[in-house]
Amino acid sequence: MLGIDRRELSHAALLGWLLNPRSHHGLGMVPLRSFLLLACGLGDGVGPGPDAVELDGLDLHSAQVDLEVAVQVPGSKRARRVDVLVSVPHGEGTRPVLVVEYKVDAAETDDQTVDYAAWASGETAAHGWPSEPLLVYLCPGQGQPTSDRFVVVDYDAYVPWLDELLQRRPSPTAAFLLAEFRACLGLRADVQDERQAELQERVVDSEASAIASLRRCPPSLPELQAAVMRHKDALNALGLFVSRTRWTAASCANTWPATCARALGTASTRTRAA
Repeated sequence: MLGIDRRELSHAALLGWLLNPRSHHGLGMVPLRSFLLLACGLGDGVGPGPDAVELDGLDLHSAQVDLEVAVQVPGSKRARRVDVLVSVPHGEGTRPVLVVEYKVDAAETDDQTVDYAAWASGETAAHGWPSEPLLVYLCPGQGQPTSDRFVVVDYDAYVPWLDELLQRRPSPTAAFLLAEFRACLGLRADVQDERQAELQERVVDSEASAIASLRRCPPSLPELQAAVMRHKDALNALGLFVSRTRWTAASCANTWPATCARALGTASTRTRAA
């Protein structure tokens, strides 16, 4: 209802809260360490950043997590904002060990990752840090970063990481947030569990004519409304609940076409591929 499943700032805020060892999630540094190891494993040692051996020597208990951090791009007047920045103590100050660019729906714009990589390299050289921060591009799976120095963590890797944290008996607050966030991700067409996939396959098989009608439906409101109400059982089976009492012209015109196409399109694509 609130559209949080597609709101980048909300996603990044939850990730930052989980990665912060001092957050009230009851897991200490476990989320931060496991996320770093996950990214290291996916990067296979190709990109910059500390490796698994160096990670063991970092003071992750004292890590600092910041959101929307402004950074200056070397050799230009441009400033960027890093979605999530994790730093650890180093000497008398700190050094960054993790940079996360979080994309939910929007694609990368204006070579963001190239600028972040340039900033990370420049700062590391200027301060003499032992290694550059680990650069992570977190996305549902459709996009790729412009810079090849980023490790891609897609939702196929991210969602199991969230599930693992939920199994580690976090605090009641964290358990609630993780469960709600997982349910929120379940609303997306690009995040599915086995039960959702099985349900969609059954609906595609049993409601093929309804799906075909919705795809052919003209965008005009009366015809769209009639088609949706005629096939409401199929839509309800997909979790798209139809209510006559709450039907409005605005909701029909603005919400249903995209929602139906997203849910039905994913299922039919999987069936055709099989």
